[in-house]
Amino acid sequence: MADCLSFLRLYNIEKKDVIETDERIIFGDYSWSKFTNTNYLKYGTGRDGATKEYYTLASLVFLLKNVDISHSVYAQKAIAAGIPLVSRPDRKDLLAYLNGETSVSASIDKSAPLELGQQHVVPAAPLPQVKRSVDEGTNSDTLKRVKTDEDVKVDKNRLESRLEANVKDKVVTTNQLRPLSERISAEKIAALKAKRIAHKRETIKDDTITEIEQRSFADAEVDVSKDIISKEKVVRTRETVMRSAKKSFTNILDVITNIQLREQGRNLNHNHKTPPPTEPPPKKSVAPIPYSRYDQERFAGKEETEGFKIDTMGTYRGMNFQSVTAGVAGAKRRPDHSQKEMPVSVAKPLSANQPKSGHTKRESRTPIIIVPATATSTITLLNVKDFLQEFKFISNDEKKAKGAHRESEVLVQRKRDLGNTSVTIPFKVIDNVNKLQKNDWERVVAVFVQGPTWQFKGWPWLQTDNSPVNIFAKVRGFHLKFEDSRMDTNIQKWDVHILQISRHKRHLDRACALRFWEVLDKFVSKQNKSGLRY
Repeated sequence: MADCLSFLRLYNIEKKDVIETDERIIFGDYSWSKFTNTNYLKYGTGRDGATKEYYTLASLVFLLKNVDISHSVYAQKAIAAGIPLVSRPDRKDLLAYLNGETSVSASIDKSAPLELGQQHVVPAAPLPQVKRSVDEGTNSDTLKRVKTDEDVKVDKNRLESRLEANVKDKVVTTNQLRPLSERISAEKIAALKAKRIAHKRETIKDDTITEIEQRSFADAEVDVSKDIISKEKVVRTRETVMRSAKKSFTNILDVITNIQLREQGRNLNHNHKTPPPTEPPPKKSVAPIPYSRYDQERFAGKEETEGFKIDTMGTYRGMNFQSVTAGVAGAKRRPDHSQKEMPVSVAKPLSANQPKSGHTKRESRTPIIIVPATATSTITLLNVKDFLQEFKFISNDEKKAKGAHRESEVLVQRKRDLGNTSVTIPFKVIDNVNKLQKNDWERVVAVFVQGPTWQFKGWPWLQTDNSPVNIFAKVRGFHLKFEDSRMDTNIQKWDVHILQISRHKRHLDRACALRFWEVLDKFVSKQNKSGLRY
């Protein structure tokens, strides 16, 4: 157990304290640098000849200290501290190994070079400093020496000489210099000390502000505020700003009328005031009669010829071109009775359900593909066109970062080779089945399954227990997943074709998309869907 990762796992399982300094991390008698690489590989490195990258010891220690917070908060703290963070895919497996839940991990590289730890020496505790009494003399050297009897005598003589020089009247003599304890009792000395301490406490200046001073400050602030307010002058308010000294808007209707007449080019006397227009009495609203080609009896006898003598029932049959162009007087255009009159059939008004054109509505022949509506699905309306038409997988997050918006439906153009010719077949892709009519379900050919059964809410062909097993007999089911992701238990039970893609190898997307069209072609050929454009 010579690597730092094993030491960290052992200390974490046994709940031992890991000492962390500015540059090193200490495990008992051994220590490693914070920037030492462990043999735990980072996610997505070291595969297919890629460069191997390992987590540092500081990153793993920082993760264990912040294991109780969410991953987003942990990432913010790691970035602020300047420590490389542990990615989300590695978090669960790494914590399981460090906590002792698993003994091995697939991300541990046994061939990685290991850095041996240095032996950590605990520094000895400093010796306690010995306090010396005031009576001990100090020497210029670092070492102190003990005063001898001769030194005491010299100091006493020096003190006596200073006292004799300072006292002018010579009242105090050296014989009177005796210890204080010989003349005053111990109780008196204690009383004097207490009195001196009390006097010191009284002489300390109190910096606290008294209540009277606080009141004086408040009164001063009030006085200053009153002085400022007394010098203020109100210039404009929301009412005075609307006033005008040169214009009077007593009757705004007169002003509006003058402006309207001035725009029409009329000369008005500015002194004349036009009375406000009176509102006309409200007219009775008469609902207009809608036009109907089957109600022509209302127009009987009303020949709108604007006064011209025009025979609207006449004909030019039997007249030559010259008589027509010359306008022969008195020539009447007689009605043509040579042709048999056809019986006029009164058409009945159409019902609400019957189309006006008299033809049935043409049903669409475009096949339909259904994808999940949730944003957590691998394939949605955002990236389905890139995958099925361009043969390239782009995640939903990348599409949103590029500014793509979700549409209600997507049209995928699929190029298909039929012998010597190549045709383009459109496919309608939706994620909301509530828009489908009863006849539209016959056009549904494929569905991308996510896993939960609530995806098939509102579908026909469901069993009594809402199981979608019968759906996959009429519609081909597909499940698109990453190679390293887990599969839902429902997917394993249902008749669904699995399409696996890589997270990083985008050159393999084309083969996966072509596999989808291949499986779908075989399924449609077995079904009776001759009415579809396929």
